Amino acid sequence: MASRTYTNPVYGPIADPMALQVGSDYYAYATGTHFPILRSTDLVNWRRVGTAFTPDTSPSWSSGNPWGPSVLAVPTSSSRPCPGFDLPVGATCFFLFYTGL
Repeated sequence: MASRTYTNPVYGPIADPMALQVGSDYYAYATGTHFPILRSTDLVNWRRVGTAFTPDTSPSWSSGNPWGPSVLAVPTSSSRPCPGFDLPVGATCFFLFYTGL
């Protein structure tokens, strides 16, 4: 029997990737301009769906060179709302952690 191999496609340059499953979707966050966000339903085919920051939402304390994002998805509750957002109870709140200068 001939051996078979599989190579997972690479989505261009994506540094320090972090993947997170939310329901049946997967999201990858990466170091790059405003932290690019990719989405997949099968961990093979990815498409860019946006960025974690917009140019006007980068924190003022940062020199503009953040890296190594990590994201947590937490369901909201009446005792734990999503800071800065008016989400209904049970909605998913995303927390982004990263290193910056």
